[in-house]
Amino acid sequence: GAAVVIVADLNEARLAQASRSRDYATLGDAAHYVLSQAKLVGSAALEEAAVALERAARAHDAFAFGEMEQRVHREVQAVTAAMRRHRPAAQTA
Repeated sequence: GAAVVIVADLNEARLAQASRSRDYATLGDAAHYVLSQAKLVGSAALEEAAVALERAARAHDAFAFGEMEQRVHREVQAVTAAMRRHRPAAQTA
């Protein structure tokens, strides 16, 4: 469903590119976007990970950011998998 698409598109490519270039402003913005999407789908674990990620980016803490980026990635995968398992079956016309 649409919610799965939202979760699957949590700006991970933007995060990865900004991480490689150490663009902390973009990292913080991308992490904030992940946070808003986590709230939209109601994932407390992803919300917590995104808050920590945004804080690490805003503090220019490369070590913490790397750990938090991995945590966010795991949480995105978990939420996406859970939503795919629980989406309603397609309705027939």
